[in-house]
Amino acid sequence: MRTSVQSNIPRASDLSITDAIKVATPDGVVELFPFHLLRGVGKRKYCLSLYAFTDTAVAPTQTCYCWFRGVKYHGHFSFVSPKHRGRYTVQFETVIEDEAFWKGMP
Repeated sequence: MRTSVQSNIPRASDLSITDAIKVATPDGVVELFPFHLLRGVGKRKYCLSLYAFTDTAVAPTQTCYCWFRGVKYHGHFSFVSPKHRGRYTVQFETVIEDEAFWKGMP
C-alpha cells in the first residue's frame, strides 16, 4: 500500500465497479471498487454514501479522505463487512459540495 495519494475521484455518474477510486487513510491508500451510490436529500443533498469492495482491511469509523478537482474531502468508513472471498465490503461516506461532481445525477 502506498503512503500518499492525490488522485481525483470521477464524477458520481462516472463511478464504475471496474475502475478503482483511491481513498487515503492514516495507514496508506485504499482502492475501492464502487458498486452502489446513495445521495443525500434536502439539506444533505451533497452527502455521498458509497458501497464498494476492497482488498484492504480498514476499520469502521476510520477517518480518510479523497480528492475531487484538486480539493480534499474528509470522509470515513461507516461499515466494514468481514472478509468474504478475498474482499471486504465497505461503506465510505463523505460530503462533496461541488455541483460538478453531481452533474448528471438526480
